[in-house]
This record gives sequence, C-alpha cells and structure tokens, in this order.
Amino acid sequence: MEQSESVLWSGRPSHLYFCPAYILGLCLIPLYGVGLLLIVLAVLRQLTTRYQVTAGRVVARAGIIGRQRREVLLADVLAVELRQGVIGRLVGIGNVHVATAATGGVEIDLSGVRRPAEVLAIIRRQTDGRRRGGAE
Repeated sequence: MEQSESVLWSGRPSHLYFCPAYILGLCLIPLYGVGLLLIVLAVLRQLTTRYQVTAGRVVARAGIIGRQRREVLLADVLAVELRQGVIGRLVGIGNVHVATAATGGVEIDLSGVRRPAEVLAIIRRQTDGRRRGGAE
C-alpha cells in the first residue's frame, strides 16, 4: 500500500465465521486433543488474517510464518459480489468476492466479514468513481 492512500475500511474475519470449526473442535477434544488443535488453528487464522480497502486497492493478508498478501487495484476490479447464506444474514457476516479484469484472473475473497453489505458499498463507490473519471 502506498503511503498516500487513505484506508477506507479495515477488518478481519469474524469469530462467528469460525463457529463450525469451534463446535467441531469441542466435539473432537476427547479424540487425543485433535479438537483442541482445530480450535487453535481457527483462532490463529482469524487473528492473522487482515483485510483493507484503500482509496486505490483491496488488500488481503494472512499468515504468521508463511505470509500471503494479495492485492488488486480498484482500477482493475471487474465485479464485486456479496455471498451471504441464511445463517450469515442472521448473524451479520458474509463474504465479499472481488474479481478483476487483470491478466491471470486475480480474485480476492474477504471471508466472514461483519456488515459485508457496507464493505461491498465502499468498494463499489470507489470503483464507480474511478469509472466516472476520478477517484473519490
């Protein structure tokens, strides 16, 4: 991210997104601690995943030891999609999928974010502003 870019939204996956892993982990704890390992991995994934929407790009970062960073320029965004099931709507979480027109079909999923419709609106506002001829 460039220093001059303002951060419009920043977040991480909600703990609610990992509830299935927590529940399965609790059920598997008697099985030689496998469940505890599953819970720890889910918590680490939640804590080490970060998302940002800036005035110029969408960024997803993950990992502690092995780091992964994906970013797409808003100028390259072709489509933004909200994916939210029934349970996600009830608890207020969902996935925002960002597809690009860039070579290689770079895509980013902002998984399990709170208030995904707001995140979608922020990205759309920025991409629409760029299509009209200037960033907002």
